[in-house]
Amino acid sequence: MAPREPGVLKRAVLWLLFLGPFFFASYGLANWLTSQRGDVGSLVFDWERGMPLWPWTILPYWSIDLLYGLSLLLPRDKRELDTHCLRLLSAQVLSVTCFLLFPLRFTFERPELGGVFGWLFDVLMGFDKPYNQAPSLHIALLVVLWVCYARYASGAWRWLLHGWFALIGLSVLTTWQHHFIDVPTGALAGWLCVWLWPQAQPAPFARASLSRDRQRRRLAACYGLGALACAAVAFAAAITAILVCAVLLRRVKARRQKYYAGEGFVTVGLSWVLLSVFGALPLCLSGSVPSFVDAFFETVSGFTTTGASVIADVEALPMSLQYWRSFTIWLGGMGVLVFVLAVSPMANGDSGDALHLLRAESPGVNVGKLVPRMRRSTTILYLIYIGLTVSMFVLLLFDMPCFDALTTAFATAGTGGFSIRNIGMSAYNPYSQTVMTVFMVLFSMNFTIYYLVLIGKLR
Repeated sequence: MAPREPGVLKRAVLWLLFLGPFFFASYGLANWLTSQRGDVGSLVFDWERGMPLWPWTILPYWSIDLLYGLSLLLPRDKRELDTHCLRLLSAQVLSVTCFLLFPLRFTFERPELGGVFGWLFDVLMGFDKPYNQAPSLHIALLVVLWVCYARYASGAWRWLLHGWFALIGLSVLTTWQHHFIDVPTGALAGWLCVWLWPQAQPAPFARASLSRDRQRRRLAACYGLGALACAAVAFAAAITAILVCAVLLRRVKARRQKYYAGEGFVTVGLSWVLLSVFGALPLCLSGSVPSFVDAFFETVSGFTTTGASVIADVEALPMSLQYWRSFTIWLGGMGVLVFVLAVSPMANGDSGDALHLLRAESPGVNVGKLVPRMRRSTTILYLIYIGLTVSMFVLLLFDMPCFDALTTAFATAGTGGFSIRNIGMSAYNPYSQTVMTVFMVLFSMNFTIYYLVLIGKLR
């Protein structure tokens, strides 16, 4: 065995002081966040119900903690140590990320156990919970540690090492800590981390460079040019349609340049009809809502934040259409034409043309400008609207999957009530229901109040 480079042990202690707290903090946080959700499922094969429970395998299961700490003493130089620790850190980050994005729950109920083995199980369950399943972090770390120890073991010790590590891998099933799907996914995560941080050569991403092979470059150029050609055709078609419409509209001469309240109401009414017709196309063309009348009704309900629906089984819709339904109600909550004014050149001037549109679009008795320029006023309103939506989305992430949190935030912002669950708010925990209730009140208030609070002029 090669002599140890000076300073390696000190560096190993520093790595351990970082990795230890990070392991318990990130793993515990993922457990807690998942326990707050009400929609955590499971993925289990029927044959797994015959999996035996061997209490004694808690010993090899626990031994990985000792092997984890001792593994930092094996590397002989700083580069080898850093590579090993980066593998351990990557396995932790990758697994915890998957725990949060794709939460799963272990479903078997372990019977009461006594003796030393029962005590070890009790200690384990004091920290661990039936979450954090796939990919198994236990298996991912096992792969990284197995590769590390195999570099230094030889002879009979090498075979003993392989036998014990194989027993650790089996123990995740025989202690009823994981379902089978967690094992191969954990092994893949572990080998991915080993591949990302090789010992004897640079990392694969560090060696990435453009190929010098002419055939490969020619093939890449063909794909690139094909993609550009398709994009160019689509862009040219859109530009042509816009130019044709522009030419036709240029031939229409306005009798007067001034924009009064009557024109504002007519523009808003016609715009709502046109937007609803185009908004109904995704629902109708997808086949999820065969009737165009029903699709039109659903879209109008979203843009006007009415919240009425003709879809009996919302959960059967594809995620793309569930998102579109929620997005229509989010746009309607602030007003589609308010958004148009935020980006329209007409709202740049000081004339009252844009104000007539805003008054025709907005409910209530009185609508005014927050600042002299109408475009800046509408931009401020939308920034407040987006800020509240993002704040609600972040709070809902503590109890919901990402997609549920996003669509629920959209529906709450519009105060229209569209949900991607057939039973609505009752599908979620009291925490989420409280967040929805609070933000429905916040979104129902006049946004001018928020602006005056932000600039400190509320009296």
